[in-house]
Formats: sequence, C-alpha cells, structure tokens
Amino acid sequence: MKFPNFEVMLLLVWSLTLYAVGDAEYEDLWENASDAKSSNAFVEAIQVKSHGKRNECIRKWLSCVDRKNDCCEGLECYKRRHSFEVCVPISGFCLVKWKQCDGRERDCCAGLECWKRRGNKSSVCAPIT
Repeated sequence: MKFPNFEVMLLLVWSLTLYAVGDAEYEDLWENASDAKSSNAFVEAIQVKSHGKRNECIRKWLSCVDRKNDCCEGLECYKRRHSFEVCVPISGFCLVKWKQCDGRERDCCAGLECWKRRGNKSSVCAPIT
C-alpha cells in the first residue's frame, strides 16, 4: 500500500480540522489549496499565519522548522529530542536596556525588569524602580 506524500496528508488533516471546528481563519487558505500543486503554498501560508509575517522574528518556544535563522535576539533554533525544532534562550544571554521583552519577562539583564508600556506598545527591559 502506497502512502500519500506529506503535503497531501497535511491537506487532509487541515480539511478535517476545518470540517470539525469550522475555523474561518483558514478557510480562505483552504480554498486556494484545492490541488496538490498549491499544497506547498498552503503549508507556507499556515506557517506564516502561525508565526506572523516572514520578516518578524520567532519568539521563545515557538517552532523554527525551516526558519533556523529567524529566532528573536538571544534565541537559537534547537532540535528537541523526539520532537521538532523550537527557539530557545541562549545560555548566559540577557536582554539589555530598552530591548523588547514581550513573552520574555525573565530574560532582562540584572537590574532590569520587563516593563509594560501604555497603549499597544511592546514591553521593554527598563531599570528597576
């Protein structure tokens, strides 16, 4: 018995997910992936939706499969045993003053704390007051 390739299996899984959950967020992607030729575009679109835009860095503990050099500052892509690759902190590295620390509250250097700014602005490492 011949098994279908990875892309076809992924399309099948996503179609079942859309059927069961009815997630409208991915329906437009699914409509564009009706044949095996467009499955690569579908897979890439799902990855972009999962990680944000291609020019954004990948945050801590998120998958960095196929994007090994895109981890945020102070993170590196690490292959976990029996699992996929994720961005993990580089040991001994800390975020310096005024660096963005969203989701990385414990990564600020000594004497700094992750400070939530007003509005929709990103959190930054600021001196402890």
